[in-house]
Amino acid sequence: MMEIVKGSDMTHLVFLMGFVVRLAMTMQLHRKTNLFPDICPLEAEMRKRVWVTIQLLDLDVAMRTGTSYLYREHDADVPMDINDADFHRAEHGWVIHPRWTSPGGLTDSTFQVRLAGLLPILTEITNTVNSPTKSSTEHEKIRAWDSQLRHKLQGAESVLTVPPYGQTDNLEKVNAQLQFLRVLVHRTLVALHHHHICALRAGPTRDSTISIMQSSLTLLRTQHTWQSPLRSGVQTRTSSSSSSGFQDSSEPTFPLGWLSDLCHDDFGAAMLHLVLAIRRGDFDNVKHGNLPSRSNASAILRQSLEHKRMRACRSIPHFREYVGLTLSTACLKSTDTGADMLTTLLEAAGQIEQTVLQGRQDLLWPQSGQFAGQAGLPPDPFVYGFGQ
Repeated sequence: MMEIVKGSDMTHLVFLMGFVVRLAMTMQLHRKTNLFPDICPLEAEMRKRVWVTIQLLDLDVAMRTGTSYLYREHDADVPMDINDADFHRAEHGWVIHPRWTSPGGLTDSTFQVRLAGLLPILTEITNTVNSPTKSSTEHEKIRAWDSQLRHKLQGAESVLTVPPYGQTDNLEKVNAQLQFLRVLVHRTLVALHHHHICALRAGPTRDSTISIMQSSLTLLRTQHTWQSPLRSGVQTRTSSSSSSGFQDSSEPTFPLGWLSDLCHDDFGAAMLHLVLAIRRGDFDNVKHGNLPSRSNASAILRQSLEHKRMRACRSIPHFREYVGLTLSTACLKSTDTGADMLTTLLEAAGQIEQTVLQGRQDLLWPQSGQFAGQAGLPPDPFVYGFGQ
């Protein structure tokens, strides 16, 4: 968030994250809670959830800055899959008595539990990809990591996907948590297979190419979901994984643009990979049932660029990203259609200029004094369980 609001250099996030991790360690959040018998069960559970959140932030900073995950030596327990209301204070002390669960076994900490299960493999992959000294990883290891990540994501989807007959007061929260886990996994898959292709340079790269294309498309579909009004109905896996476009038949409630802001560079990287795949003709040459046609992929790319344009003036990183992607897609358009490159780039420059002139209405902090939550930021991120 500091990068978005202040336009700070990404390396500043590393310094800030190092301070946060050290502060958490001084509070002993990284240790087993049974080492502190004086704390109540509710506080012990909250400590576990806070530590998982700090691990997520540390991993996120490592992914965005190309550094390594800072602290891996910890013995903290995984949070219990339980509701906050299940903790009760009795005469003889605190007791845990589960009262209810949502359809599918959802609880207040289901997201943290599933996230904690993903963190070890995400950390291992990130440290391998970002390491300046490690040699290329064996193809079988890449495939094993890919399979493990997809398997864990499927497990999270089976729990966080509310069945059509199920009712829950936190449907929007659960959908946002599931979509965030998808972004986390698929941006890791993109990094993993990109690293493999770059390190291998020759050999069996077809599977990695397909995986990058699939994950990039999944990321851009999530971008579309977050830029569009969130749906009150239940989105089926068929519609969320469709490769031909974006489909959702439920009714809109409210947008999740703030999540799109937090993950804007993930979507930018996915767009660049899509540009490269279209330029190389991968959608024509690589035959795979789950991949869309070249024309559909181009339509998805154009739609994603429009989302970038709509939020280009929200911060300096947003604008820089938009300019680079606009020029990249303009070059792709010129090579595809045979149009004059200079003319196409001048048209793109005109679009950028118009975006700047109209951008005051999309500023992150409106001068009219409008509340930040109404401008696209959530009034409280804890509502979605990301900070619990």
